[in-house]
Amino acid sequence: MAMEITQFLVAAQSDDARVRNGAEGSLIQFQDHHLPHFLLSLSFALANDDKPVESRQLAGLLLKNSLAKAIDTVIKSQIKDLLPHLPWKQGILRRKLSQRYYANLLTRHNRAQFADAAPKTDDGSYSVRQPSQSHANRKRRRPEASDRRSERRNVDYRRSDA
Repeated sequence: MAMEITQFLVAAQSDDARVRNGAEGSLIQFQDHHLPHFLLSLSFALANDDKPVESRQLAGLLLKNSLAKAIDTVIKSQIKDLLPHLPWKQGILRRKLSQRYYANLLTRHNRAQFADAAPKTDDGSYSVRQPSQSHANRKRRRPEASDRRSERRNVDYRRSDA
């Protein structure tokens, strides 16, 4: 069912009511009968860059809404392991997931278990953004480059009439 869940997620957003209702029924049935595997399948669909953006957003929403139910700690830890591998390249997913889903995933009850999945920012909120490459490069600036900059600043560029 892990491979088929993407098909159901796409079909659940269909304009055709028959297709949409059938897919929603299948998702509800899977959730009711196999909640831990349903959540794991949603997390795989969410973490897979090759899946359509719309299905991944719906997978994240369903995952967020379903995590409040009692699940096995093994499945919960597998989901926690997949969360850091969310696609950082797609800005829309990063923003929506970091603002909406992590805020709800990290309830007071679950903060201790998910604390290492989403690092805290300076203001105490949880963030899933990774530093940009330019930010990482600024931290690792070569000393000789800074020496050259200071030498250029000390050069007097005024014209001498000598």
